[in-house]
Amino acid sequence: MNKKLPARLIRGDTIGIAAPSGRTFEFQTEINDGIKILKKRGYKTILSENFHRQDGDSAGNPAERAKAINDFFAHKQIKAVWCSNGGDSAKQILNLINYKLISRNPKIILGFSDNTHLILAINKKSNLVTFHGPNLKDLSRLEPDCLDQIFRLLEKPEELKYPSTFEVVRPGKTTGKLIGGNLYVLNNILSTDFRPRLENSILFFEDIDDEISKIDTELERLKSIVAHQKIRGLIVGHIVTKKKINELLKRFCQEQTFPVIKVGYFGHEGNQFLPLPLGIRVKIDTSKALFELAEPALI
Repeated sequence: MNKKLPARLIRGDTIGIAAPSGRTFEFQTEINDGIKILKKRGYKTILSENFHRQDGDSAGNPAERAKAINDFFAHKQIKAVWCSNGGDSAKQILNLINYKLISRNPKIILGFSDNTHLILAINKKSNLVTFHGPNLKDLSRLEPDCLDQIFRLLEKPEELKYPSTFEVVRPGKTTGKLIGGNLYVLNNILSTDFRPRLENSILFFEDIDDEISKIDTELERLKSIVAHQKIRGLIVGHIVTKKKINELLKRFCQEQTFPVIKVGYFGHEGNQFLPLPLGIRVKIDTSKALFELAEPALI
């Protein structure tokens, strides 16, 4: 099945602000600041019906949160869906999403952290190119040039250039389909029916944890899962720990031959976060300090 490309944003479009995971009131200031940024950029916004609801730590029960996503994709005036914040309950709605509806109405959906569940599931079941990028609450902490890059990707993707500065963990040159997200979520979803197709992919991940031992455990989990997959490359984003993880990465990659790079422009707590389109072919060439899209991510 051919992948579905969403349409690029045009200033004046309406963006649906979704809350598919955690409750929103704890981040209301940051979310309001994110909405102001969207409006300053020329966009209209609409909040999902469940946005101010609460069910435990979540923004409503699973049925309410899933209905909001389905409704946004069915709504003809809404041109993109932007996740407001993370949490730990996005996985609860995956079996309630109407993937056929989404496939018939392709549009941008963007988020990360716990929302990795949703962007991976939609990419797999609807064949839609989805975007691992900052949740709305994170926009106000990003540097102005990064915000410019985010909207350049969403409005004029042919002009996007990823930074040429990155750390080379293992040198090489490769091309593959981009797949990834939060490391913990990625490991969990790889054991479900929503697992992405990893063959011939360039895998990326980021994570947050104060204990390096927990990151080590997650890397070992991932290593065992992908051991027999034909991975073509690896991109490591911002890992929030008290210690460097380079030794863990080298051990993770010691039996592999593909190139591995470490970048600082996606993940938790950083002031840079460039969206990465899932399902799009990308190129890595460490000899040229090159990481770039090899095909369009939007139409």
